[in-house]
Amino acid sequence: MKLSNSITPHYLFGNYGTVFLTTYLTADLDPDLPQSQFDLQQIHNAIYNLVNNSVAATPRGGTVTIRTRKSQSGDRQILLEVSDTGCGMPQHVRQHVFTDETISTKPGGTGLGTKIVGGIVQRHSGRLSVASEEGEGTTVSVYLPMKQP
Repeated sequence: MKLSNSITPHYLFGNYGTVFLTTYLTADLDPDLPQSQFDLQQIHNAIYNLVNNSVAATPRGGTVTIRTRKSQSGDRQILLEVSDTGCGMPQHVRQHVFTDETISTKPGGTGLGTKIVGGIVQRHSGRLSVASEEGEGTTVSVYLPMKQP
C-alpha cells in the first residue's frame, strides 16, 4: 500500500474537520512513494495522535503540515512528517516523548497519544525523531520501512 494514497482529502476532512476552524492543515504528499507494508488503521491512529498534539500546541491561525516522501538517508524508508508552527517542546519533554513514560504539556492530558505513536512505529519496525524549538514549532518524523522487492 502507498502511504500517500491513504491520506486522502476525505480522511483529512473527516478526521480533522473541526481543526480548520482554528488551524490550517496542509498536506504535502509524494504521489510516487513506493509500496510499503503496514497496518493502515494503526498508521492512521499514529497520524491522528500526532496531528491532535500539533493542533493543541498551535495557536489560532497557525499551520499543521502532514508530509510524506522517500527518506534521503538511503536506507529504503518512507518518511512521514507532522510539523506545526506551535509553541515547540521544552527539552525535558523532548527527552521523554515516545518513551515508555507518559508526559503531557496539555491541561488534563495523559501523554498516552505519544506513547501510542511510539508503540505503533515500533511494531512497524520504524523509528521516530523530533525536532523542536521553543516558540517556533515542532516536526515529528516517522520513518517506516519500504516493502522489500
